Amino acid sequence: METTSFPTAEEIGKTKDDTYTYQMGKTIGSEIKELGFNVDFAPVADVKTSDLNEEIGDRSFGDDPDKVADYVSAFVQGLKKVNIASAVKHFPGQGSSSGDTHKGSVNIDSSISKLRKVDFVPFESGIEAGADFVMVSHISVSKVTETSVPASMSPLIMQTILREELGFQKIIITDAFDMASITDSFSSADAACTAFQAGADIILMPQNLDEAYQAVLAKVEDGTITQERLNDSVIRILAVKLQRGMLSKEQIKQEKAADSTMSQQPASTAEVTAKATAKAEKSKTEKVDKKKNKKR
Repeated sequence: METTSFPTAEEIGKTKDDTYTYQMGKTIGSEIKELGFNVDFAPVADVKTSDLNEEIGDRSFGDDPDKVADYVSAFVQGLKKVNIASAVKHFPGQGSSSGDTHKGSVNIDSSISKLRKVDFVPFESGIEAGADFVMVSHISVSKVTETSVPASMSPLIMQTILREELGFQKIIITDAFDMASITDSFSSADAACTAFQAGADIILMPQNLDEAYQAVLAKVEDGTITQERLNDSVIRILAVKLQRGMLSKEQIKQEKAADSTMSQQPASTAEVTAKATAKAEKSKTEKVDKKKNKKR
């Protein structure tokens, strides 16, 4: 299949035309759907304020937070138009970085006020536009967290700031856990468990997937990770699948019918899928309400 070539985000940012960005999101979404994909790990929401930043490079729409926010929103809406899930990245924003988290640990010298004024702006816009995922970076923000722990393993970054302050209630996914910023300091088991307990719903690409899975499973079985915490993530994932047509209500009904023991389980498949369905329906209602309010 032949696909459409597009300019880089940096080049698009210079055009100051977010209408083009919407069409780009829509076209990319349509083409990857035809190839069998249902999620695009895009757009990049980083505000590039450092010329030394090679990791983000030309993937950023620019250095103006408001303009970047417009492009991010338009791209998310373009993907959503063709029912492809979007992922704004790399929270909390690593556009000011001069290092590369693929190669090792990176700390950015940003205060919380700077993050709120600059870096959070495009993420808030993407969330408002309906982004299904927020991908969290491995950068450390020591002025904010007072530790060298990567953002992708920080409860302050993921729960206090992203969930509570910014109000994001869909899927939090980490950046790839096979990057040196993680593997240089953590085992796959420790990294996965720490990130999940800190608030991540999906751990992307652990260096050793089986080790990561078995470690999380063991902590669920011994109660260190509660069933409720696990279900919270499952509900968010199922809700997005329902919203984007990756999973149907009929499939859920069939799963319920096939599980003859679920009524005896303390945290049953029925309960989880019912909550996921309700969450998906609530999101649809909120979207309709927003449209009505805009018309007023």
